[in-house]
Amino acid sequence: MRNLTDKQEKFVELVVGGMKQGEAYRQVYNTKAAARIVNRKASEELKKPHVWMRYQYLIDKARAEASAGAVMNASQILEKLSEIARGETEYADYQYDSDMGRDMMLMRRPGTRDRLKALELLGKHEGLFTEKLEVQDNELVVNLKVTEDVPKGEDGQ
Repeated sequence: MRNLTDKQEKFVELVVGGMKQGEAYRQVYNTKAAARIVNRKASEELKKPHVWMRYQYLIDKARAEASAGAVMNASQILEKLSEIARGETEYADYQYDSDMGRDMMLMRRPGTRDRLKALELLGKHEGLFTEKLEVQDNELVVNLKVTEDVPKGEDGQ
């Protein structure tokens, strides 16, 4: 593949950065030509195979970087669920204060329901709760799989 000139590289960077092709071309090549001519030349420049390949590469790279920060991976999800289950995380909650006449932001910890749900999701992820329901001859058969021993209470049960 042919290397881009400095001007071609700058043109591609400006277009990837969100600038219109014609504006980018006018800025990089410092032309005073009419808008239709500049737009045509900008289009032709971007259609050159080596320029187009660089453009596609930079677009793909920008999309990958944007999605990498936007989507949580599995370990981040599990860590967040663990924080919620332990009650270590806080979230903003807004409540109207009639004395002040506006919403007030309160920092809250997860409640029991949220913590239990986080524990349930973590347990399911670890395969702690597996059950299989079957219907045989109009009778419900429940098969439970216990993966860890649960200590007995003081009453032996």
